[in-house]
Amino acid sequence: MRAGLDRTSCVNYGRWVISPDWVRHVLSRPFVADPGGPMLYSTGDSHLLAALLTQATGRSTLALAREWLGAPLGIKIPPWPRDPQGIYVGGNDMLLSPRDLLRFAELHRLGGASAARGCCARTGSVPAGRRAPPRASPAHRTAMRGSWPK
Repeated sequence: MRAGLDRTSCVNYGRWVISPDWVRHVLSRPFVADPGGPMLYSTGDSHLLAALLTQATGRSTLALAREWLGAPLGIKIPPWPRDPQGIYVGGNDMLLSPRDLLRFAELHRLGGASAARGCCARTGSVPAGRRAPPRASPAHRTAMRGSWPK
């Protein structure tokens, strides 16, 4: 995502996940880029999206994922961890079987259409076989590489 907020991933991940309110923690991060600017990988940004979906729909992202993806694709989506406020983690820890993950990948490859029926609007993602232009800045790639254990 491109929120422009300082990242909660990499070296900042621990401080984020031990905070008592993950959404407030994300929103308290300073802006380090313009919103819509360069992609700054941050699990907190995708968690913020999960919180917004939960609030806007009155349903959990687990319920939405099961309805919007699980049922149409015939895949089982088990519950995954939640933040202290009960919001399902928006950035990681989902568990899918290899077969179900392949069904999800095929959905993406087909631009939102499953073999059974279309279940998602076309996303504007890059068609299979074509490379997307890089969105991360060189500084981002260096920061990510520098934060991984050796």
